[in-house]
Amino acid sequence: ETCFIDISFYGRTAEVANQYLTKGSKVLIEGRLRFEQWSDQNGQNRSKHSIQVENMEMLGGNSNAPQQGGIGNNSFSNNNYSGNYENQSYDPYMSENQNFNKAKANPAPQRNQNPQHEEKLKEIDIDAYDSDDTNLPF
Repeated sequence: ETCFIDISFYGRTAEVANQYLTKGSKVLIEGRLRFEQWSDQNGQNRSKHSIQVENMEMLGGNSNAPQQGGIGNNSFSNNNYSGNYENQSYDPYMSENQNFNKAKANPAPQRNQNPQHEEKLKEIDIDAYDSDDTNLPF
């Protein structure tokens, strides 16, 4: 069963997604899972899950994407986001982590410095998640 989840891109990742992703593009998304609630025009309570993208990796052979070496290894990361990009509702977990950007810490390792992570990505069988591109609702 297919489940469509809204995703939100910000910063440089949004620019790259806008330029290179098309309907049916295969991507690996890492980010924060969010639960949103609101009331619609009829007063009905609505809710949905969405993902705030922190890292995106393009998969498959998208002909619009640059070849290897064009802009790195077709992997983009926006881990430098700082602050709220939209008027966010109350998040009980945010208060625990609200100063995460202010903490003095060592910078995150570069992508090629973590071979275990690279091996995990290579094990993904993208063909197992293939869907008919013509039936996508967007």
